[in-house]
Amino acid sequence: AATTAAAGGAPSVLGLPSYYNAGIADGAAIGLIGDWTKAVYGVSGGIEVSVNDSATLVLPNGTDTINLWQDNMFAVRVEVQVGFVVASLDYFRKLTNA
Repeated sequence: AATTAAAGGAPSVLGLPSYYNAGIADGAAIGLIGDWTKAVYGVSGGIEVSVNDSATLVLPNGTDTINLWQDNMFAVRVEVQVGFVVASLDYFRKLTNA
C-alpha cells in the first residue's frame, strides 16, 4: 500500500497529497490496468545528462576494478524528475496471476 510522504518528505505537491510506493508488487500483483485518460504526468525542470570517462568502477566481487578511460569505455548518467497524478484510484485495478 502507498504510504504518505508527509513523515519523510513533501506532504503535498501543488496542493495535492503526495505518496510514495516501492512498486505495485504485493503478492500476486503484476501490473495496473485502468482508464489512462484519468492520469497525467509531467517532467519538471528538464533532463540532465552527464558523461564520464575517467571513473573507476568496483566489480561485484568487491576487489577488482575497471578504469573506464583505460578500457575505452564511458558512463552516462541521466536524471529526470517526473510527476504523476490520477483523478481517482477508482479508475485503476491491479492485474494478478490468479
